[in-house]
Amino acid sequence: MVHSATKRLLIVLAIGLAAVAPRTGWALDQLNVDEQRFNPSPHAYDFINVMSSRVQDTLDYNVGLILNWSANTMIFEDVTGKKDRLLTGRLTGDLLVSMSFLNYLSFGIGFPLHFANIAGSTDTGFGGTTGAIERGNIEGFTWGDLRLSPKVRILDATKSKVGVALAMDITAPTGRSSALATEDGVTVFPRVIVDVNIKGYRAALNIGYKWRDKRELRWLTTEPEFYMAAAVGVPIIEHNLEALGELEVMTAQGQFFQSSNTDYLEGRLALRYVTDYGLGVLAGAGAGMLSSWGSPLYRVFAGVTYAPRIIWRDRDGDGVPDHLDRCPDLWGDGPDGCPDPDRDGDGVCDPWVVEHGLAHEFADVCTGVDLCPDTPGIKPHGCPDPDRDGDGVCDPWVSEEGYQDEFAHICTGVDLCPDTPGIKPHGCPDPDRDGDGFCDPWVSEAGLQEEFAHICTGVDLCPDEPGIAPDGCPPPVTVEEKEIVIREMIHFELDEAVILPESYDILNQVADALREHPEIKKLEIRGHTCNTGTPRYNLGLSQRRAQAVVDYLVGADIERERLEARGFGEEKPIASNEDEEGRAKNRRVELFILER
Repeated sequence: MVHSATKRLLIVLAIGLAAVAPRTGWALDQLNVDEQRFNPSPHAYDFINVMSSRVQDTLDYNVGLILNWSANTMIFEDVTGKKDRLLTGRLTGDLLVSMSFLNYLSFGIGFPLHFANIAGSTDTGFGGTTGAIERGNIEGFTWGDLRLSPKVRILDATKSKVGVALAMDITAPTGRSSALATEDGVTVFPRVIVDVNIKGYRAALNIGYKWRDKRELRWLTTEPEFYMAAAVGVPIIEHNLEALGELEVMTAQGQFFQSSNTDYLEGRLALRYVTDYGLGVLAGAGAGMLSSWGSPLYRVFAGVTYAPRIIWRDRDGDGVPDHLDRCPDLWGDGPDGCPDPDRDGDGVCDPWVVEHGLAHEFADVCTGVDLCPDTPGIKPHGCPDPDRDGDGVCDPWVSEEGYQDEFAHICTGVDLCPDTPGIKPHGCPDPDRDGDGFCDPWVSEAGLQEEFAHICTGVDLCPDEPGIAPDGCPPPVTVEEKEIVIREMIHFELDEAVILPESYDILNQVADALREHPEIKKLEIRGHTCNTGTPRYNLGLSQRRAQAVVDYLVGADIERERLEARGFGEEKPIASNEDEEGRAKNRRVELFILER
């Protein structure tokens, strides 16, 4: 309902102003074109001409007067290259007023008053068949076209860092004809606004299209134009003084960046100071970068604005005025101007909530005081578990953050292995499970060799079996109750029963073990193969290889009657025969004690 009423009001105003405005028939001797492209925005929070997405609070208003002196804004070049100057200088004052509605709609009005006008050449050729232009048509006091400017905010940059808005300038032809002060017709200028506002630093981009009736002078055609502008604002004195810069570009729809008479480019720099009570002062200068319609050789401008219900002071720079900011000394990203009360989302309030007496206001979000506000934790302290592995030794972060006293009832010390249950005082597992003086592999993997140097050294390749140097493993040959265990493979030539020299040492150690244990009366040498080849062939190969081991041991002075060879072929695999690794394990020799 409100949107429809506002829309109808804008349409009625535009039509009414067009109806009552003074109208004259178009002729080549009547310069019904508005040379003034410097149109300050009537809305608070905008830059100069360039708009921002921000809108005042409901029923807040802004009033102002901006004066600008522009030099040589109407210079044209004819087909011969001759340049003519219609307007040497003009002093214009823009009366501005705006009011906001519903916190997202602002309606503004701008009305230009041309106090001083200095005409240039009087024989420009623009007079057509009537000859020279009368200086009196241009010089003297006059006024321009009334401008209506509604703006609707879609996304608020003070809350989301990026803002979006839509705006439209509508002009009615209220200016005096033949004075370079009126379009002699209604213009409609919609634009899209995108801006950012990060801790007082802001930037904006405006893109639009200005619709007007197409009219032709001798060397100038006025027609609809494309528009693009960019602006930046940099705070100099916190909350009060801001440096502004903006650049505007326009080009005719039918002469897209092709006509020096219609392409427009102007840049401006300014300073704006705003008191804590809403009184603002603006001063700056600009220059046109093309010799075209409305593009000045230079421009200087100054003005004052007043927004009595805007408290411009924003101590924390979060875009929420102090009178609306529940946390005026803390930068916030919410509509209330406060930071997130629970940054890590663990249900325990960040310390500032209690420090600023806002625990009650945020009770539906969080409770207590979070000792670790940037790390999700558990209640009541809001920190991670101080002893993840539950071994009674505190995780390192406890001492790093200085929270030993707070968690003394849960754990003590510093856990060198916080993810693995261990023993005090270090919180790690036993570094030498088999007690052979060689450190279990995890010690070196965790880089804790120095911490456990008083217990063990090196790396135990057999951490569950007591061993000897250098690797902490048992000897290569061990006599057990029912077998002689050899921890190395006996290697043969490929598809043969010929023992390779690299296995002589392990067989010599087997011979030594048999001499040291004369009680072993009968030792069965068992040969095994993988499944490569036929079962019959593999059985024979395993028998021959077992016999080769018997013959080697006999050659090492072991009595033949203590030895017996038996081949099993591929019947007793200990690994899969589907891959080479498994097949290699299956090709083996085992020594079983049959009789003691």
